[in-house]
This record gives sequence, structure tokens and C-alpha cells, in this order.
Amino acid sequence: TRVMMSQSGLNLFTSSDVEMAQRARLLKRLGFAIFSSPVDQYEPFLPEIQERLSECLRIVMAPPVHVQVFLCWRVLLVRMSANNLTAFWPVIISELIQVLLQMEQDLVTACKQYIRGKRKGAKGERQDPWLTLYLAACKLVDLVLALPASNLPQFQLYQWAFVGEQTQRRRLIGSSTTVVPPDFEPYLVRMANILDQVCHLCRATVLFLSHTSSFTP
Repeated sequence: TRVMMSQSGLNLFTSSDVEMAQRARLLKRLGFAIFSSPVDQYEPFLPEIQERLSECLRIVMAPPVHVQVFLCWRVLLVRMSANNLTAFWPVIISELIQVLLQMEQDLVTACKQYIRGKRKGAKGERQDPWLTLYLAACKLVDLVLALPASNLPQFQLYQWAFVGEQTQRRRLIGSSTTVVPPDFEPYLVRMANILDQVCHLCRATVLFLSHTSSFTP
């Protein structure tokens, strides 16, 4: 069964929200069809599938649609052979980096606003659609890191950008060994450091409030 998302199938007077919801449903249906089929059954349709996914990614400010694109990518990774997905990787990596950078920016903004004590009504806080998109990106990263390297040989070329190298570079200075800071810090490492700062601030706030309450007459 082919899932078509041509413009002719959409009502001319349909609102943008309804159109985005329809596209998201069609993408979800496409992912289910591929996941339910034997491996590589949809190989002849991969160029058209890639074109449709790229078309959906060109829609700006449409988190529900992009969430389903990430879902389709996850399904393709487990139901298609690695050699058949070579053309998908540049777009997958590019979109992952964009979403992770936006997530990092939101984390930094939330951390700064927390320090300033302006948590209520913060403009940097995302609503549910954006949080769902962040979760979809994290699920995709989790999948590509969990699958064996032999299943995703193309991703091994980009893995360093997300989690870094397994070994640290070291430099001998005199008789001591010093860890050389990397020129580039992986995206997931950067966000983990920000989350550690947020957790530290939260613990410090809880301790402060508990000590303050204990001295209240």
C-alpha cells in the first residue's frame, strides 16, 4: 500500500494545523506499513520515501510533522539494509544536529533563567510539541548508538560528533600526564554538562530552602 502525500489530496481551504495533522498521520501510517513488512520490501520505493520525508522537513515550525519524520527514520534503520540507506544519512545527521543545537540553546536559557529566579512565564521554555520533537531526536540517537556498528557502518563516520572518542587524548608535560581538552565537544556531552549544572542548582536550592524552613519560628 502506497501512502501518498500530494498537495492535491489536501483541501484548499484546510487550515494549516489540520494539514500538518494530516501529514503527521500519513507519516505515522507509512512508518507502520514499513515496520510491519519484511526487511527491504520497500527498497524500490526508497527514493520516493526520501523525497516525501525531505518535503515534510522543509515545512518550518511543524514539530508534529518532524516528529513523525524521525519515527520513519527509526523504522527505516531497523527494516532496511544499511547499504540501502546511504543517501539518507546526510539529511539525518543534519536534522539531528539542528534539533540538538536548539535543545542545547533551550537548556542554557532555562539554566540562566533558573539562576535569575525567573522560572514562571519564561519565554525560553518550550511547549509540548517542541518537547516531543526533542524526545524524538533523542530516541533516534539512542537507537543508532544501541544498534551494532556492523548494522550502521555509515553512522560510525559521524559518531564522534555526538558522543566523542572512546579514548582521551593525553600529552606528556615533564613527568606528569595532562589531559588535553578536545577542540570540539560532542553535542550529547555538552548537554549532559548543562543538565549536571541544572541538577546541581536544584540540589543547592532544595538544601537552601530546607535550612531556611528549619530556622523559621
